Amino acid sequence: MLESYDIHIISTITDNGSLSKAAEVLCISQSTLSKRLSRLESTLGVSLFYRHNGGMNPTPAAEYMIAQGDNIRDRLSSIDRHIKMLGTLNAGNLNIGIGPIIEQVLFPELLVRYSEATNNIRVKLISGSTERLNKLLLNGEVDVALGPFVPQYIPDNLTYSGLTRDQLVFVARAEHPIFQQAEPMPLSELKNYPSIGPDIPPNIQVNVPEGILDNIPTITCGNYTTAKSLTLSSDYITGGPQVLFQQEIDAGELKIIPGMPKLQWQSYLLLKPESEHIPSVAKFIEVLNSLPNVNRDQTSTA
Repeated sequence: MLESYDIHIISTITDNGSLSKAAEVLCISQSTLSKRLSRLESTLGVSLFYRHNGGMNPTPAAEYMIAQGDNIRDRLSSIDRHIKMLGTLNAGNLNIGIGPIIEQVLFPELLVRYSEATNNIRVKLISGSTERLNKLLLNGEVDVALGPFVPQYIPDNLTYSGLTRDQLVFVARAEHPIFQQAEPMPLSELKNYPSIGPDIPPNIQVNVPEGILDNIPTITCGNYTTAKSLTLSSDYITGGPQVLFQQEIDAGELKIIPGMPKLQWQSYLLLKPESEHIPSVAKFIEVLNSLPNVNRDQTSTA
């Protein structure tokens, strides 16, 4: 049976290009290494190296073993980290994946409450697209992920549940010429004005006619502080969950553009089912559920 040390040997020979140099790195004799390699090739029934006067080069079989070895090491590292996290709520790390927009809806209140509820847990925030966060979850590099995921695109073996939803609106400064037009204004006319905001997720796009939202936004930016600043000082428009603009709307600085279709923004919590047994993750979910604007529903397994 193939052992993890065998993969380490193949990788070391590949990196050094010869048995003699690899034997030095592995702290074994060249004859011992040669015998182990010959025995391994005999067991597998394939040649692992092309041998020539200048040294040794890996065959496709060896390259495949090395690539899979990297995956195995990553998986073992993930298992080791998971097991250590099962032991205590008093120490360790919690890696939280954050998708577009969600950090501006739930954070920083969530982090403040979590830090108060735990002792020495070190929190690491990892931002990224929903596609990237899915991969990090599956690899064990992220323990939980929050964001505007699309249920039909969530990988198998990940549990997901609804967090919060809000009306999706487009806004402009109160003096914007768009408000001088007749109401209701077609959604297609938004293309007549420059816009700034994050990429519109596919679960929103499927609810509008094809092509209507092409080239919106003009400037792609996930930071709503920047988006609001530009919108307040120019003829740019922006859009997102209404909660992000409520303060400026109440102050009369921004206005909701009328005539837009009723679109819902939905965010989800994702994790591996076994992660719910980790104390730091369980406490995070408990704190998350205590937030007033969180509505945990639509729990399912992809």
